[in-house]
Amino acid sequence: MELGIDLDALGSELADVRHVDRPAMNARPAFDDRTEAVLQQARLQAHALRHRYIGTEHLMLGLVEGDQGRASDVLTRLGVTYSSLRDQVVNTLRNPPPPGWARP
Repeated sequence: MELGIDLDALGSELADVRHVDRPAMNARPAFDDRTEAVLQQARLQAHALRHRYIGTEHLMLGLVEGDQGRASDVLTRLGVTYSSLRDQVVNTLRNPPPPGWARP
């Protein structure tokens, strides 16, 4: 996907994001309200696009549309808007995948 994001700027933005302690692998993850909102928005995005799965494209749309948390802040500072991201997702999914790639 082409969003015109400067990878060096993205790296700088991500360097500021702090890592949080992760639960044990067998523990059920506990999501805060913002995470739940992004997941709900991703589900709605998948439904609106008539997809029977929730993929990274839906999560990205959920992050930008929901305007929730640090990830959304980083994308917004890098100039990614909901409209530009959605257009890119739709255009990418409209084209056949490259040889050797498969879609869900």
